[in-house]
Amino acid sequence: MAARDELMALMQQFTVETDRYVDVASERDSLYRTDLHALGIMMGAARAGLTVTPGLLREELNLSSPATTALVDRLDSAGHVTRRRSEVDRRQVHLEMTEKARITGAMLFAP
Repeated sequence: MAARDELMALMQQFTVETDRYVDVASERDSLYRTDLHALGIMMGAARAGLTVTPGLLREELNLSSPATTALVDRLDSAGHVTRRRSEVDRRQVHLEMTEKARITGAMLFAP
């Protein structure tokens, strides 16, 4: 039982420290917590060769449609994403990370 209690205490400490890190990184880069999570999702999607759409971000982040629009607008205004219409379905918008987003993401998630 002691090992379980120790593991729980370590998990709790990890969660607190992770939140602190995200707060400091958010402040440094003038991004909201959700913006950072969106960049992380986009980086993962890029590694997997997936196309990122506002709908994907909405689902992954559990956001409403208006909140997703505000998120994409913020990321676009900050220079982290560009919007591009799908060549297959012009109604669909694809989001692409910019070099600025890649640099910011590397700084956030690098050791």
